[in-house]
Amino acid sequence: MKSSIIFVLLLTLLIAGCSTVDKQPAAQPQQTAPATGPVIDYFYSSPACSTCGDKVVLHWKVAGADNVSIDQGIGLVAAADNLTVSPTTTTTYTLTARSGSQITSDSTQVTVTPVSTSSANLPVINYFDITPNVVSPGDIITLVWKATGASAASLDHGIGSVPTSGRYSWMPSDTTVFTLTATNSSGTSTAQVTTQVQQMGASAQFLPKLISPYTSVTTAVGTEFTIAHDSDVSDNYTWIADYYDPAYLKLVSNTYFPFNPPYRGVNGQQKFIFQPLKAGYTKLMISYYNINSPIDSLSVYYTVRIQPIH
Repeated sequence: MKSSIIFVLLLTLLIAGCSTVDKQPAAQPQQTAPATGPVIDYFYSSPACSTCGDKVVLHWKVAGADNVSIDQGIGLVAAADNLTVSPTTTTTYTLTARSGSQITSDSTQVTVTPVSTSSANLPVINYFDITPNVVSPGDIITLVWKATGASAASLDHGIGSVPTSGRYSWMPSDTTVFTLTATNSSGTSTAQVTTQVQQMGASAQFLPKLISPYTSVTTAVGTEFTIAHDSDVSDNYTWIADYYDPAYLKLVSNTYFPFNPPYRGVNGQQKFIFQPLKAGYTKLMISYYNINSPIDSLSVYYTVRIQPIH
């Protein structure tokens, strides 16, 4: 599926999209070539909360590592795998990926509650993850979660009420711990994830996937622009506007247009129309994700320069 997603993205860049989109990558700031390290695509526990002794599955996927290990006595593991554990107390598992002298780590916490009549009816947080888990200032992260048996869910840091299953994108300025709270009539369940923000400096380690060029869009206040990507709704994948700043951009529409007959093997196209609200510089992220597994996604990034009305 990942190869087909990449094909879709490449095809999108080759065929017609919108005349208002400048295909030249945005200029990147001059800096010394950064060191690169292993990439942790994801590391999460399912469920993220349990009762004492219940089975919990750790899931992970790492690229570019010589070796991968997990603490709590687990030791060396494959680069992509899953493992069943049965913690009896609240436990934080840390995955460490090494490539030469470069080290990348990520943690997932399993919240364990004592066995009781009421705890059996608490909401279950099936997973709560963040991608990517290490970013530089100005990069966009996406929180992905699913809770079952919950009547409501919320995220801290002022985000507030969210669906019991969904995605939320954020641009953190510093290392941040996010807490997901799921509630029902029996009580609450919580889970936490951490995004690490590496400040610029000689010792900073920048991952290749985080310094890929953005596509540049130049427009003017009040002048709508369109971003279009090839799509196929039959494969359970869809495009979503994961991140945009509502102070600068208004999402006017998000519409799927089928091709009849299919064009070069593609069944349709997803079109996003945005209206610039004020002059300035902002960022935009469009993601292609699996509606049955929101953690399975690939994102395209844009810088948007909005000029004032002359």
